[in-house]
Amino acid sequence: MSIVYNPKVPQDIRLHALVTPGTHFSFCGKCFDKNFSFSLSASGGVVLKVDFNMETDKLIRAKSQIGENWTREVRARNPVKANESFSLHIIVMENSFSIEVNGQHLFDYKHQVPASEINMITLFNHMNIESLSVARN
Repeated sequence: MSIVYNPKVPQDIRLHALVTPGTHFSFCGKCFDKNFSFSLSASGGVVLKVDFNMETDKLIRAKSQIGENWTREVRARNPVKANESFSLHIIVMENSFSIEVNGQHLFDYKHQVPASEINMITLFNHMNIESLSVARN
């Protein structure tokens, strides 16, 4: 298990271990009243981007980028409140990612790119991260 405490945001964090089914990505932090995002990326694009909309429609969106094209989004109601703590857990399954926010399963997102290609985590603006961990079950 790898844990990073209080990483700087925004930031790209390189992964040095192979991502396989059973890998858990956990993010705990506090957001502001602005949109914020996380992504798991590979050399060829964004394997999974999770956007938290805090400003307008209050949705969470998950999508992938293959080349220059974004895939269709999967959406759910955003349970995170502005200026409060949150947790995001992304669990790599055989054919999908399980997305959990604040202990609640929101949706599964089908792999558009093999999870084994993930080599970077990106933390986008408007949040503080207290801890980020990557573990295998």
